[in-house]
Amino acid sequence: MNSRIKLILDYKQISNKEFANVIGVQPSTVSQILGGRQNPSYDSIVKLLKAYPEINSKWLMLGEGTMLDSELPKQVDLFTNQDINEPQVSEENVICKSEFTKATENITQIDKKDDIEVKSRRIEKIVTFYSDKTFDEYFPTV
Repeated sequence: MNSRIKLILDYKQISNKEFANVIGVQPSTVSQILGGRQNPSYDSIVKLLKAYPEINSKWLMLGEGTMLDSELPKQVDLFTNQDINEPQVSEENVICKSEFTKATENITQIDKKDDIEVKSRRIEKIVTFYSDKTFDEYFPTV
Protein backbone atom coordinates (compact mmCIF):
# COMPACT_ATOMS: atom_id res chain seq x y z
CA MET A 1 0.00 0.00 0.00
CA ASN A 2 2.94 2.33 0.63
CA SER A 3 3.87 2.35 -3.06
CA ARG A 4 0.27 3.15 -4.00
CA ILE A 5 0.27 6.13 -1.63
CA LYS A 6 3.49 7.30 -3.31
CA LEU A 7 1.68 7.04 -6.65
CA ILE A 8 -1.12 9.23 -5.27
CA LEU A 9 1.43 11.86 -4.22
CA ASP A 10 2.99 11.75 -7.68
CA TYR A 11 -0.43 11.94 -9.34
CA LYS A 12 -1.47 14.92 -7.21
CA GLN A 13 2.01 16.46 -7.50
CA ILE A 14 2.14 17.32 -3.80
CA SER A 15 4.75 16.91 -1.09
CA ASN A 16 4.53 14.62 1.93
CA LYS A 17 3.78 17.62 4.15
CA GLU A 18 1.01 18.94 1.89
CA PHE A 19 -0.50 15.45 1.73
CA ALA A 20 -0.40 15.18 5.53
CA ASN A 21 -2.16 18.54 5.88
CA VAL A 22 -4.85 17.63 3.34
CA ILE A 23 -5.75 14.29 4.93
CA GLY A 24 -5.32 15.59 8.49
CA VAL A 25 -2.44 13.51 9.87
CA GLN A 26 1.02 14.34 11.18
CA PRO A 27 3.76 14.71 8.53
CA SER A 28 5.85 12.20 10.52
CA THR A 29 3.08 9.62 10.08
CA VAL A 30 3.16 10.07 6.30
CA SER A 31 6.95 9.85 6.33
CA GLN A 32 6.84 6.58 8.30
CA ILE A 33 4.20 5.11 5.98
CA LEU A 34 6.10 6.07 2.83
CA GLY A 35 9.35 4.78 4.33
CA GLY A 36 7.73 1.42 5.04
CA ARG A 37 8.26 1.69 8.81
CA GLN A 38 4.53 1.56 9.50
CA ASN A 39 1.33 0.69 7.68
CA PRO A 40 -1.43 3.28 7.39
CA SER A 41 -4.13 3.01 10.04
CA TYR A 42 -7.78 2.55 9.21
CA ASP A 43 -8.40 6.20 10.16
CA SER A 44 -5.61 7.39 7.84
CA ILE A 45 -7.09 5.41 4.95
CA VAL A 46 -10.56 6.82 5.61
CA LYS A 47 -9.17 10.37 5.77
CA LEU A 48 -7.29 9.81 2.51
CA LEU A 49 -10.39 8.51 0.73
CA LYS A 50 -12.51 11.40 2.04
CA ALA A 51 -9.92 13.96 0.94
CA TYR A 52 -9.52 12.34 -2.49
CA PRO A 53 -12.87 10.73 -3.41
CA GLU A 54 -11.65 10.00 -6.95
CA ILE A 55 -9.20 7.39 -5.59
CA ASN A 56 -10.47 3.84 -6.01
CA SER A 57 -10.59 2.33 -2.49
CA LYS A 58 -10.20 -1.23 -3.81
CA TRP A 59 -7.05 -0.17 -5.68
CA LEU A 60 -5.68 1.60 -2.62
CA MET A 61 -6.21 -1.28 -0.20
CA LEU A 62 -5.88 -4.34 -2.42
CA GLY A 63 -4.03 -3.12 -5.50
CA GLU A 64 -6.89 -4.24 -7.75
CA GLY A 65 -8.30 -2.12 -10.55
CA THR A 66 -7.21 1.38 -11.49
CA MET A 67 -6.14 4.23 -9.25
CA LEU A 68 -9.03 6.50 -10.21
CA ASP A 69 -12.62 5.53 -9.58
CA SER A 70 -14.48 5.90 -12.88
CA GLU A 71 -17.92 5.72 -11.26
CA LEU A 72 -17.72 9.14 -9.62
CA PRO A 73 -20.10 11.84 -10.84
CA LYS A 74 -18.54 14.37 -13.15
CA GLN A 75 -17.51 17.73 -11.68
CA VAL A 76 -19.07 20.72 -13.41
CA ASP A 77 -17.55 24.17 -13.58
CA LEU A 78 -20.29 26.45 -12.24
CA PHE A 79 -19.18 29.40 -14.36
CA THR A 80 -19.07 27.67 -17.74
CA ASN A 81 -21.46 24.79 -16.95
CA GLN A 82 -18.95 22.41 -18.57
CA ASP A 83 -17.54 19.15 -17.26
CA ILE A 84 -14.16 19.80 -15.67
CA ASN A 85 -12.68 16.36 -16.36
CA GLU A 86 -13.89 15.31 -19.82
CA PRO A 87 -16.54 17.40 -21.53
CA GLN A 88 -19.19 15.19 -23.14
CA VAL A 89 -22.22 16.37 -25.05
CA SER A 90 -25.39 14.43 -24.38
CA GLU A 91 -29.10 15.08 -24.72
CA GLU A 92 -29.34 15.53 -20.95
CA ASN A 93 -26.55 18.14 -21.00
CA VAL A 94 -28.27 20.04 -23.81
CA ILE A 95 -31.55 20.07 -21.85
CA CYS A 96 -29.76 21.19 -18.69
CA LYS A 97 -27.93 23.91 -20.61
CA SER A 98 -31.18 25.22 -22.10
CA GLU A 99 -32.79 25.22 -18.65
CA PHE A 100 -29.71 27.01 -17.31
CA THR A 101 -30.02 29.60 -20.09
CA LYS A 102 -33.72 30.16 -19.29
CA ALA A 103 -32.93 30.55 -15.59
CA THR A 104 -30.15 33.02 -16.41
CA GLU A 105 -32.55 35.06 -18.56
CA ASN A 106 -35.07 35.12 -15.71
CA ILE A 107 -32.39 36.28 -13.27
CA THR A 108 -31.32 39.00 -15.70
CA GLN A 109 -34.92 40.22 -15.93
CA ILE A 110 -35.17 40.27 -12.13
CA ASP A 111 -31.85 42.15 -11.90
CA LYS A 112 -33.11 44.79 -14.35
CA LYS A 113 -36.27 45.17 -12.28
CA ASP A 114 -34.21 45.51 -9.09
CA ASP A 115 -31.98 48.13 -10.77
CA ILE A 116 -35.02 50.33 -11.32
CA GLU A 117 -36.01 50.01 -7.66
CA VAL A 118 -32.44 50.57 -6.45
CA LYS A 119 -32.16 53.88 -8.30
CA SER A 120 -34.89 55.31 -6.10
CA ARG A 121 -33.08 54.27 -2.91
CA ARG A 122 -30.20 56.10 -1.28
CA ILE A 123 -27.89 55.44 1.64
CA GLU A 124 -28.88 57.38 4.74
CA LYS A 125 -26.41 56.09 7.31
CA ILE A 126 -23.35 53.82 7.49
CA VAL A 127 -22.41 52.31 10.85
CA THR A 128 -18.97 50.78 11.54
CA PHE A 129 -18.64 48.53 14.59
CA TYR A 130 -15.23 48.00 16.21
CA SER A 131 -13.95 45.08 18.30
CA ASP A 132 -13.68 47.30 21.42
CA LYS A 133 -17.49 47.64 21.38
CA THR A 134 -17.47 51.17 19.97
CA PHE A 135 -18.93 52.39 16.71
CA ASP A 136 -18.88 55.28 14.25
CA GLU A 137 -21.78 56.61 12.22
CA TYR A 138 -21.40 58.21 8.82
CA PHE A 139 -24.16 60.26 7.21
CA PRO A 140 -23.43 60.82 3.51
CA THR A 141 -24.35 64.18 2.07
CA VAL A 142 -26.64 64.16 -0.92
